Amino acid sequence: MPNAKKEQRVERYVRHYPSFFQGVYTEFTGDKPLPNALQTRPMIFIFGEQGVGKTILAKHLCGSDYLLLRRQEVLDAFLQKVRKRRWMDDISKHPQLILESPSFLRQRPQILKMLRSLIALRTRKGLRTILLDSEDMGPIRDLVQSTSVAERATVMLRFPSGRGRYRFLAHACRERNIPVKVARELSQVEPWTYKVVFDLLEEYAKDQ
Repeated sequence: MPNAKKEQRVERYVRHYPSFFQGVYTEFTGDKPLPNALQTRPMIFIFGEQGVGKTILAKHLCGSDYLLLRRQEVLDAFLQKVRKRRWMDDISKHPQLILESPSFLRQRPQILKMLRSLIALRTRKGLRTILLDSEDMGPIRDLVQSTSVAERATVMLRFPSGRGRYRFLAHACRERNIPVKVARELSQVEPWTYKVVFDLLEEYAKDQ
């Protein structure tokens, strides 16, 4: 009995630390096992510039079974909630929900409040929610702080830089049977985004 009480005290005082990860999306979508927090925690926040791979990572974390709502679809779902005074089943009950955060949430306090409410509801149910930030990011950071440390994980995605660009492009060139020397040229492109370099790779492949 004393041992049981001791175990309860230990469990009660277990500290949960913030789970924060950063890198390029391919570091999380490759063959390496995902960090445990990204596999098990019900709330995942993914930050990063437009085109950095947020949606790709979110889909990878969910596997094949997920519901993805784009920004306008999120706003439509929230409007429906106001009209019917309840969340639709696909929003409140789907096991894995990916949401693109609407922009300018600071000018939309009601939307921000509803977003916070939806996250809290789904987290209580143990359902996974992945929120992709908008370009201004500020209000989403506030949402991160309003969720439990034990229930959330945060990912900050970035584009490759330095040698990382070359390695990424060299792999992309080999996949397309394009000479690897092209990777060195494209690694110097500015502004460097996946869309820009993939478009250039496609043009090069057509010209071969």
